[in-house]
Amino acid sequence: MTGIDVIFIHASLEGSNFNDSNFQESNFDEAKLDKCTFVNSNFKLVSFRKISGRECDFTKSKLAMTNFKSADLYKSNFTDCDLQHTILDDSLCYETNFSNADLRWASINNASGIS
Repeated sequence: MTGIDVIFIHASLEGSNFNDSNFQESNFDEAKLDKCTFVNSNFKLVSFRKISGRECDFTKSKLAMTNFKSADLYKSNFTDCDLQHTILDDSLCYETNFSNADLRWASINNASGIS
């Protein structure tokens, strides 16, 4: 699935499959994305501000320069992701997996659950 600069603001997309997708520069602000899968996808420069993204799987995705400010990412999986320059400020990251993720230059100010 491919869509550049697509708008999903306030969308209800719970349980959707975005695996192997390319949605660069799109906007998912305040969307309901619980239990979605984004495995091996390109979401560079995407805005996920204030999403409900509980138990999402982003494994091996490109998320550089993505904005997750104030997002609920409880129990989500970011294993092997590119998260360079990503904004995670004020996000909820309890039990979130960042194993082998590249978090260089990421902003994690006031993110809960990241130690």
